Amino acid sequence: MMLTVYAYILRCLRPTPSDAPITVSEVWAVVRAQFFSSLVSYFGISCIVGFGFIIFFIPGVYLLVGLSLFYAIKVLEDSDFTTSISRSLQLTRGKWWSTFGLLFVMTMMLGMALGVAGGIIGSIVGGLGWVLGLYKDGSSAAGAFAVIASTLGSLFNLFIYTPLLIALAFQYFNLVERHEGVGLRNLVNQLGKAPAAVENAAYRPDEEGEY
Repeated sequence: MMLTVYAYILRCLRPTPSDAPITVSEVWAVVRAQFFSSLVSYFGISCIVGFGFIIFFIPGVYLLVGLSLFYAIKVLEDSDFTTSISRSLQLTRGKWWSTFGLLFVMTMMLGMALGVAGGIIGSIVGGLGWVLGLYKDGSSAAGAFAVIASTLGSLFNLFIYTPLLIALAFQYFNLVERHEGVGLRNLVNQLGKAPAAVENAAYRPDEEGEY
């Protein structure tokens, strides 16, 4: 899920922004290229954060927030494991509390949404199973129905975290702009260049144009 979200954002940005629709094959190509290294990185990040919690609670929380931009950096900048770690800690330095606040608020909102949606889905699934008589003693289909319901619930839980990943992507671009001023440099590079022609440039000032 993380790779799919960030691969889509990457295709929106590179090589240049375009109005052409982004295809599944373009996103899947990025996911395939990043999958194995991201899987290994997942265990590496888990070990680092877990070690921080073992040493003391505060280092674990600091690393958990400080490394929250790891996958956005890894995919969008195509960097390796150690570079992504140092880059994430560098970007969140001085903006740790704002990143923590973003994670806290988004987690609370998603937790509430997950609880409400989970309750509704659980009621529907439970009612359906009761109507079909799957919960009666000796029903051989009860186990299979429970597995299917659990699988669908897990998939729903996975998809509902997409807004959190998008919020972290916004935080990544925000911190990059604050530290490096990428947008400002682009504006400076455009100084002295003629403005782009607009579609209604032929109209006179007293005409409304294409509104």
